[in-house]
Amino acid sequence: MSLAAAPAVESPAPRSVGQSAVRSRQVQVMRGIACLLLVFFHVVGGGASDGLRVSDDTVLRKVMDLLLYIRMPIFGFLSGYVYALKPMRQGQAAPFLKGKARRLVLPLVAVSTLFFLVWNGWYGSLGAALPDMWRIYLFSYEIYWFLQAMVLIFVLVAMLESLGALSRWQGVALAAAVAFIAGHPLETTTFLSLGGALYLLPYFLAGLATFRFNLASRPALLTGVAAFVSIALVIHGWRVAHLPHEVVAARVTVLSLIIGAGGSLLLLRSVPDNVFLARIGSASFAIFLFHIFFVVAARTALGKLGAPLAMQITAGLAAGLAGPMLLEAVLMRWAGTRRVFLGLR
Repeated sequence: MSLAAAPAVESPAPRSVGQSAVRSRQVQVMRGIACLLLVFFHVVGGGASDGLRVSDDTVLRKVMDLLLYIRMPIFGFLSGYVYALKPMRQGQAAPFLKGKARRLVLPLVAVSTLFFLVWNGWYGSLGAALPDMWRIYLFSYEIYWFLQAMVLIFVLVAMLESLGALSRWQGVALAAAVAFIAGHPLETTTFLSLGGALYLLPYFLAGLATFRFNLASRPALLTGVAAFVSIALVIHGWRVAHLPHEVVAARVTVLSLIIGAGGSLLLLRSVPDNVFLARIGSASFAIFLFHIFFVVAARTALGKLGAPLAMQITAGLAAGLAGPMLLEAVLMRWAGTRRVFLGLR
């Protein structure tokens, strides 16, 4: 059946327990891959002036730029895919959003506050920074812009689902196109991370559509996607090799959309089973929230010891993954910390 003939979907068709287990495993492995890429990025740093201060003309920086178009899109794609597994029911927008507020807003406020206090306290600027602390809750702040953006996305998705706008693939495609077009001029808008939400929304909707319309089991579609992604990767690779870092680093581009959405779909279809990656993926939320604390601590300690670059990268990765996993185990022991820092009941 062609994509155009895909029926309207109000709720996913029943699937066997075995199929659900395989799908859950695929999601966890993909989350593990996304966590590795994210932690690796923050270990190295986004530019020559932060992280390990790797120059923009080095091979390592080129590798980071190559991964740019898949790193955060995977998180957006998986968020949409997991949402589609258990979507909002008609007439249940209020309890749905209440649950998302607990899951996202509580950790956003708690962990961003903690990071603000620790970071400014460490560098001795806490007194001067406190009067502007309110800004971290209303504007993009460090890595926590992602949580602000996801809150906006879920509010919008709840509205669209209530209208039935996402029950057909045409509606999903239209919403993604509007977000992509609006995202270009608004990419740098930091209020409530609106720019970030518009950037991530097409990938979220791609993940939603992948499950809702069973895109991963359409051979002709997958072949076409693979062809487009391959061409886009060649072009992206040429750009990384020949253009300045600041030009390549633009997020809202056609290449980014093809590689991020198409690559995530192909990865979901072909991701290998891996116990190590699945274990990392099972702690993905804690890793996202807390890895930056451990990465910075490891980088600071090893930098003072004069450790070689390879050791700093390896230790930073290990600390950024293992530290949050251990911290999550501690936070899970008490209802208060579990709720406030992880957003769990």
